[in-house]
Amino acid sequence: MGFDKFFGSKMTDYALGKESFKVVTGDVVTVFITSNITSFTSEKKFDKSLTIADLKSKLELITGGNSGSMNITAFTKEDKLICELSDPNAMLGSLEN
Repeated sequence: MGFDKFFGSKMTDYALGKESFKVVTGDVVTVFITSNITSFTSEKKFDKSLTIADLKSKLELITGGNSGSMNITAFTKEDKLICELSDPNAMLGSLEN
C-alpha cells in the first residue's frame, strides 16, 4: 500500500469498466506526533508538499529532538506500519512504503 493511497493524492482518476470516478483530498495531512523523548501526543496538520527534511525541522520544535538524528515512522490509526520516512527530499504526500 502506498503512502499516497493511505492519505490520498490531490486528484486521482480511476476507471472501473465503463465508469470512472475521481478521488479528491485536501492539501494537508493530520499527524499525531509521539516521541521517545516526551510522554505527550500532539496533533498537527502539515501540508502534503512539505519535504521530510522540513517536517523534521518542524518536529524539532515540537518534540525537542534533534532533526539530524530523527527517525520518523508512519503508522495508521490502528498502529499498523505504513513506512519509514527517510528520504529528506521526498514530499510528505507522495511517499510509498
